Amino acid sequence: MKKQNKNITCGRREPCRRALAAVLPQLTLECIEKYELLVCGCRKIELYSPEKTVICAHSGKVCVRGEGICISFLGGGKVKLSGVINAIEFI
Repeated sequence: MKKQNKNITCGRREPCRRALAAVLPQLTLECIEKYELLVCGCRKIELYSPEKTVICAHSGKVCVRGEGICISFLGGGKVKLSGVINAIEFI
């Protein structure tokens, strides 16, 4: 008897996308030493000052504290913060 190769696929794409989105991370952070932070999965910036920035994501909020924090890039669900970063809190 010959073995048949069966490709397992979803009949509908939307349930597959939702299932995949539930597994994939909604928020990612990349920190370069204490001077740059890239946040992916950003929905909006709730609070912005040189000492404290609060970023809203799908899975919660991130509070970044430091000195001289400025936004060096914003767009496409990504925010890049520059300055001296002293703390990153998940709230």
